[in-house]
Amino acid sequence: MSSIQMIKDLQYQQMLDSEQEVIKNLEAKLGAKTSKPILINNWDELSKVEDSDTHSITIDDHCGFVREKVSGKLEYYLSTHTFYGSKHKISTRELQSFGFNVEIKNWDAKS
Repeated sequence: MSSIQMIKDLQYQQMLDSEQEVIKNLEAKLGAKTSKPILINNWDELSKVEDSDTHSITIDDHCGFVREKVSGKLEYYLSTHTFYGSKHKISTRELQSFGFNVEIKNWDAKS
């Protein structure tokens, strides 16, 4: 085998190793996001949700705030309607977009 071919083989193997590492990292990240969301039944449970990598939730008298952790900037307001009607779907989607693996319960749903 020529030196040039050995170098090409080595570069190819390094590329494969790098791609496999990227895939492994993505699978790890996606695995956390694809696990079943935690059902949040009320404000008290929502107040106990752990911070995401980038955001935190604070609850104040039946409303809440999603803030960026570094700057403290308000990113999203959780209104008093968070658990009612179709708003629970919007709240769930927004919270998930900030890295929270939660699902907001619909208080209007029939049991």
